[in-house]
Amino acid sequence: MMFESDDNANFGRNFKLFITRLNSNYTDKLKKMGEELVVMKGQKYYKIGIQKIGAPKGHYSVHCFVDKNTGLIYKAASWRAPAKGSRASIHDPETYKNADVYGGWLYRYN
Repeated sequence: MMFESDDNANFGRNFKLFITRLNSNYTDKLKKMGEELVVMKGQKYYKIGIQKIGAPKGHYSVHCFVDKNTGLIYKAASWRAPAKGSRASIHDPETYKNADVYGGWLYRYN
């Protein structure tokens, strides 16, 4: 799958770095739970999900959304839509360095 945005030449590289970070942070935990990380391409967002290994396509829970134009990362409000207000950016690895499989890094603590 090509992760490219017309508006940002670095999008593809930064998105791959983000997915690589998630995989490195999540792999052991997901394998223990019998799950894997999946990426679905939507009209406006990439949907990052977690599904049971061997489950039929489309049977997954949404972990987060990534805006295809800006690279902003959003917590999932539902299966179909992100929550309001970005939580991180694929262009700034510091904003997702504490990413965990449970999604705690996506909550706002004000």
